Amino acid sequence: MARRDVVAGLVLGFESVPDGLAAGVLAGVNPLAGLYGYLFGMAGAAVCTSSSFMAVQATGAMSLVVADAGLDHLPNPDGALFTRAILTGVVMLAAGVACLGKLVAFNPTAVMTGFITAVGVSIVLGQLSNLTGYQAQGANRIVRVIDQLAHVGLWHPATFAVGVTTIVIVVLDRTPVGPLGLVVAVVVASAAAVILHMRTGSTIVLLRDLVVVPRGLPVPVLPDLADIGQLVVPAFSLAFVGLVQGAGVSAAIPTPDCAPADASRDFVGQGVGN
Repeated sequence: MARRDVVAGLVLGFESVPDGLAAGVLAGVNPLAGLYGYLFGMAGAAVCTSSSFMAVQATGAMSLVVADAGLDHLPNPDGALFTRAILTGVVMLAAGVACLGKLVAFNPTAVMTGFITAVGVSIVLGQLSNLTGYQAQGANRIVRVIDQLAHVGLWHPATFAVGVTTIVIVVLDRTPVGPLGLVVAVVVASAAAVILHMRTGSTIVLLRDLVVVPRGLPVPVLPDLADIGQLVVPAFSLAFVGLVQGAGVSAAIPTPDCAPADASRDFVGQGVGN
């Protein structure tokens, strides 16, 4: 049992770094915000969810909702993001205390399947520029995909090679290697980026090229009360997406005693995490 816990912690620890950073990129905010959300969300929710196997983190769907909120137009985008997270947590916590988790049972599986599929397609289409290294032009994702395909010759070979290598290795998750395939993908792809830079001189964008990476954790601050009026409605929308998606996941994850997941308690866990 201990060995399995160590393997699970190792895999989740390695996987959470690029996953958390990716959530920040998808949300259009400081990538470190996604990593911090993963770290503090997990720690805050661990003692409150109905299953000890439940991981609370920013999802792709939630990141897309944040990206469409236009936080970059506010005077303090980072502060607004923090304030929205707090408001979202309050909404989630209230929903859990009010035992609204039972309403999840009325959510059709087909709706969740369509929702998750649409999110996946949207993420793939929106991240092609980061995969290929060519910043496509266009008014929407479809137009930008067409522009990508029309300019294959402008793709950055080293960037594309690292991205494809990561995708291929992640498939190892379906082999006897199992979840360790995620760890292999992070290590090998990162090493490939370094090797390509040393051998070909190709410049691959690193995290430090985008933001200043501090040595320690961020200092807690109070939310900006001036932004609350503008962020209440976005907080409700973000909470709704997070609660529905989280409930769909927790329903498939048994508790240690094999009892059904308590959606309302999971709502509380998500709220505390935020």
